[in-house]
Amino acid sequence: MRIEMPTNPLYEERRRSTAIVIILAAVTTILAFASIAVFRFGTNEDRAIAWELGLLTALLAVLAFWFRHIDIRLTDEGVRVSYGPFSRSLDWKDVVTSEHAHIPWYWGYGIRLALYMGRWIFVFNVLSGPGVVFLTKNNKPRGLYVSTLHPDQIVAIAQAKNADNTTSATLTTRPSAPPSFP
Repeated sequence: MRIEMPTNPLYEERRRSTAIVIILAAVTTILAFASIAVFRFGTNEDRAIAWELGLLTALLAVLAFWFRHIDIRLTDEGVRVSYGPFSRSLDWKDVVTSEHAHIPWYWGYGIRLALYMGRWIFVFNVLSGPGVVFLTKNNKPRGLYVSTLHPDQIVAIAQAKNADNTTSATLTTRPSAPPSFP
């Protein structure tokens, strides 16, 4: 289910995914030259391969365009992360805690599931470096890692929102059943 976030963000960040764009652009360029060479100098049977290489080149170009940046948006309702055509939203009421995290370079980049403190979480990562983990109550997977340049600012906003939710939840909490009388 896609949650539409309102237009009044508390925090927005667009982080470029330079490494994946460079890798995909390099492979796309090599495939484009190979496709042209096979089409121009190959036999009629080879031209079918040239068309397949051309389609693969177009697909990689689209992927390079899609995954050129990651978007992070915090609002009064929650957090939303988009990376290419994929996105993930969490409501503040579902977030239990948020904390700094650092993914080593050899974990790579992209979108995937990973174990964090015994919990499966979504990872939206552009490169190694600072990030924030949002751990949730009941959602599956039980958290979200976001690669960011400003983890302190995001954690401060998330903790303030968690404090707001705790306060409002405490004020509106009622006993689940009336006390019983003998």
